This record gives sequence, structure tokens and C-alpha cells, in this order.
Amino acid sequence: MYRYDYRARQLQEMTTSHLLFDSHISSLNWSANGQYLAVGKIRSNGVHQVELYQLGDLENLYLVNGYTLDADVLHLSWGHESPHLAIGSEHGTCTLALDNGLFTLRDVKLCLNSTVQLNISGQIEGRCVINGGGHILDLSTCGSLHIQPGATLVLEDMIVKGCKQETIHCVDETSELLLRDVIWVQECPITFSQGTMRIENEVKMRGDATITYQSSRPITIMPHATFNIDRGITISYESFNREQPQLFTFMDEASRLILRNAALHVSSMGLVFTQGNVVIEGDVSFASDPGKGITFGVGDESCDCTVEIRSGATLTISKGSLHYKNKSKESLITGNASSCLYICSGVKLCLFQPLNIGSGLVLFEKNATLIRAANTGIVGGVSSQGDITYHTL
Repeated sequence: MYRYDYRARQLQEMTTSHLLFDSHISSLNWSANGQYLAVGKIRSNGVHQVELYQLGDLENLYLVNGYTLDADVLHLSWGHESPHLAIGSEHGTCTLALDNGLFTLRDVKLCLNSTVQLNISGQIEGRCVINGGGHILDLSTCGSLHIQPGATLVLEDMIVKGCKQETIHCVDETSELLLRDVIWVQECPITFSQGTMRIENEVKMRGDATITYQSSRPITIMPHATFNIDRGITISYESFNREQPQLFTFMDEASRLILRNAALHVSSMGLVFTQGNVVIEGDVSFASDPGKGITFGVGDESCDCTVEIRSGATLTISKGSLHYKNKSKESLITGNASSCLYICSGVKLCLFQPLNIGSGLVLFEKNATLIRAANTGIVGGVSSQGDITYHTL
């Protein structure tokens, strides 16, 4: 495909916009606004078709629709001031209208064979699956998907990029987004205000953005599933669920949340981790607003959340309070002496159960506070960088 450069008075090849067809092209026509290309062709199997392509931001052409006819396409012509395409064939003429309104997907499965850019908005009803085949689903343009009440959208085997606010939108608390074998790249802040998210197999989230989770329904990590939150991502939990402030539900002991050079911020309503596994890799920061803080466990061994601080990793409590209620001494795992729990100045470490740091280290900054119940304390290496405050529960 070529573009005419009026200044240079010559054609320039648009090398990013090659289309490969297994067919004979009988007609081509651009829309008046230059955004759509209509192609009439005869496929190798003898089928007559008209395909509609949209020119994307990066000068790539994306297939957005197709029509099958019963005769050869002789001519295509767009309306000058309206989104209508006139088609002339051996059997007469017909007119098609380009509709940019909502489309509806209901109980369907779509398989992507290449990178797809979502340029239109749609509604998800029932259970719909989009299998990416390892390709990219680009959400950076004007398209959006609205998951209707009681509906589930499954995104699997793909890379998701460019998600903006309400690009994927849960309409109410019964809407569900299920991620299975997905890499999610997030480069701008978004808020997940309602509905729920489910994690299956392995899901990785990375980028440079804050993701705010306000829904009263937690993110569910399914049995043997792993949710990786990587470098550059901050999860901000701002739910108003006073009775059960849980951001994550771990479905079994093999469900894992891996935080790798990431951050977690919690509002005054607090956050409780129960069951499952939380793995700390690299430098991870926890912060909470004044209030209930962040809690591991509930004092019942069957509900302990296993925390693993791997070799060379540091879990920094930078603001607020950390409450340790895991009952089993096996519920805190450290890799070696370089595994560190770092309590910053002004932060409270509250021990309702003994905290066994193993071969690792608990390091207090000056002016940090240690509060502990009777017959509890820190087992293992402890160090401070100045005076700290002690209280009892």
C-alpha cells in the first residue's frame, strides 16, 4: 500500500500495511475519511466476498467485517458524506451501512490468528471466550467490552495491552472477568470498581501503573493458579467491604500470589490475607492508611496465609501497620540471611502470634513500633537502626 506525499510529489510505500490474500482482487475503494478500505475479491475456493478493513493508529490495516455475495464484485463505492458502501455485482447492486454502535457477543468463543486492535464497543452476555493464540489484544484505541450482569468474559493465551479506564468494564457486581494464561501490560492508571476477577493457570501483570480495586468481590486465585504482579505495578485496595476486607481469595494451598518489585497500598478499611501463598521477590512495599492495616492470618491455623520472603528479597512495611496472626511457625518462610522484613519509621508491627523469621532478618528503622501479645515475639534475627517503641496488646 502506498501514500502520496504532496510535498515530495511522489508515492511512499507504507510497509506496515501489507495484506496477503489467497484470492483474486476485483475491486478496491477507500472511504471518504480515509479510515476504511473495502476490498472485493474471489477466494481460491470460488467464494465472492467483500471485506472491510480499518486503518489503525500505526498505519496497520485491521479486518473489521466481511460479507459473502453470490456473484463477482465489479465495483465498490463509498458515500461522500455518509457511512454507506455501494456494491455492484453481476446480479445487481446493494448498499451496506457501516454501524459503529455496540455489538453483542453471547455464549461464543473467538480465536485470534494475529494481533487484534479493538476499535468498536461490544456487550458480553452469557459466557464468552477470546483465545488469543499467543497474540496481542490491543485495547489502546476507542473500543471497549462491557460485561453484562451475570456474564463472564474469558481472556486466555494472549498478551493484553493498552487497557484504559472502562475499556473492559464490569457492569455490576455479578459480572466476571476470567484471565487464563495471560500477560497483562498496564501503562496507565485504571480502577476496577465492581464485578470480580478470576485467575486460572498463570497470569502475569506488569507495566508502570496503579490499579485501584474497589469492588466488594475479591480477586479469586483458583487451585494451583499463580498470579504474578511484577515490577512497576501498584495495587491499591480501596474496598468498602467492612465485614470481609479481602482483596484475594485463595482457593487452595497451591494458589499463589507472587509480588516481584511491586507495591500494595491499602485504605483504612484494611486487608486480611488468609490461606494460599504470598511470595515476595525483589523489593516489595506494603503501605496502609491509618486504620486496620494489613493482616496475615486470623489466629486459626487452618486459615494461615503462608508468606515466603525469598533469598535477596525485602518486604518493606513503609506506612501504617502489619498485623501477624498466622498460628503455625511454618507459615513464614525465608530463603536465607538476605531475606528481610523491613519496618519503617512510624510503622507498627503487631504480633498476635510468634513470628519465626527463620534464617532471615527483621529490621526496624528508628522510631518504629513493636506491639505484641503475651507469650509472643520474634524468633530469629532482629536488628534496629535506632530506638524503637515497645507496647503490649
